[in-house]
Amino acid sequence: MRLSIFCWLPVILTAAANLRHSHDASAGSERRGLERDDDVNELQPRTFKLALKNVKGVQYTAPISLGAQTFMAVYDTGSFEIMAISRQCKVCKLPSTLTTYDNSTSQSFVAGKRPIEDHHFAGGTVIARQDFETVHVGTVDSVFQVKNMAFWQVVDTNMPIWKNKKASFTAIVGLGHRGAVPDSGTDGKLAESLIERTGTQRFAICLERGPSSPGYITLNPAFDFKSADFGSVFRRISVIGRHHWAVRMNSMSATLDGKTTSRCVGGHNCIAIVDSGTSLIGVPPHATDFIFDIVKQVKWDCSNLDTLPKLIFELDGQKFVMPASAYTVQLGPEGGKPYRCLPAFTDFFMTSDQGSVWILGMPFLRHFYTVFDRKEPSICVAEQG
Repeated sequence: MRLSIFCWLPVILTAAANLRHSHDASAGSERRGLERDDDVNELQPRTFKLALKNVKGVQYTAPISLGAQTFMAVYDTGSFEIMAISRQCKVCKLPSTLTTYDNSTSQSFVAGKRPIEDHHFAGGTVIARQDFETVHVGTVDSVFQVKNMAFWQVVDTNMPIWKNKKASFTAIVGLGHRGAVPDSGTDGKLAESLIERTGTQRFAICLERGPSSPGYITLNPAFDFKSADFGSVFRRISVIGRHHWAVRMNSMSATLDGKTTSRCVGGHNCIAIVDSGTSLIGVPPHATDFIFDIVKQVKWDCSNLDTLPKLIFELDGQKFVMPASAYTVQLGPEGGKPYRCLPAFTDFFMTSDQGSVWILGMPFLRHFYTVFDRKEPSICVAEQG
């Protein structure tokens, strides 16, 4: 029974898990030369707000445009580049309402020279080739336009989300904090990321409370980051990940039946990756028993959320509290069915030289207003609302 709970939750929720596995979550930094085209469209930092459509509380999507074609995409802090399903992907089974990329109809398409490559995500593998397009963040009339932007056409995959006709997106837009895309480019030069090319130094994710409420991603939010007002509302967490938005996790604890249990203490180091491309909270092997003791007490009708334990994540020395309403997904009511609660956890394993890896996905972002700052880099977190 224990294994079934951690395995069938992602299937029932058709959860996206877009965290790239091609790199570990280690600390440190490296930077090589960047590929920059002379035709790049330089933009001064400007504020741009993009609405996120909520799909059952586990997928949040927004438009991305390649040439004159617009797709629904997951804007993903756990990956680095743009991926789009090509019409050449024969195994991809998608809802009829979604579109796939067709380079034969695009006047701005430029074929790449790299061979087809495998890309490994937490949710599976995609096989894709690198080409170049004019990219608009949002619809084709968006001011955030980049010419000759590298992207990957997905021609094959084993990701269940793209093979079961339940996906709500056909593209992934990476928002990793690096200015260059890891393992990209040729001749020792790395290709610049989309957020680098658009002049985006900071972006904010705000997900409104409620099972079907929308969310927003704001590029270059107009905050005065040095003001006392900002510091009184937001808590800043240092990013230690070389590629991911990874932060140090000092402990994770909960009090159940009068007993407080903790993980990531006593020499067992942990880090947490804040990932907008993962629908659930990813739990490493050493903590699945602890989480299961909480999971098995969640009632399907959501009637005991107020009595369930709160989860306390201590990140970079600061405590962030998540009540049961935050770490469960509430479905319904629809079709005469009442509200249903499902615990928003999945088992997860990823190596790191900094310790066991947790994934703080959509449940964390739905409970906290979060600003991703590439300059330090750091993550600024405020209480939602």
